Amino acid sequence: MGGRVFYAALASIFNVAGIFGAYLVGVSWLGLDSGIFWPQMQNNITIHYDVINGLIKSAAFGVAVTLIAVHQGFHCIPTSEGICAPARARWFRPP
Repeated sequence: MGGRVFYAALASIFNVAGIFGAYLVGVSWLGLDSGIFWPQMQNNITIHYDVINGLIKSAAFGVAVTLIAVHQGFHCIPTSEGICAPARARWFRPP
């Protein structure tokens, strides 16, 4: 539950940050008119395709990451070495 909500909240925050970043680049750096920028932004963003699908994808990713982490935690050896081992893949281990 926490992973699903957390990833969806992060996706919402980064969507807003991306829109304001586009405003900063477009209006401040490229010299676009802000009166044209916001109406075009509102016309080109669709609620279902852009926002809802993004939240669904981030929630699904949050569930997947949470389940993988819980599975790895349940199947590790209860020592400091055993807890650390699932976090490191075979190709990251020193020779």
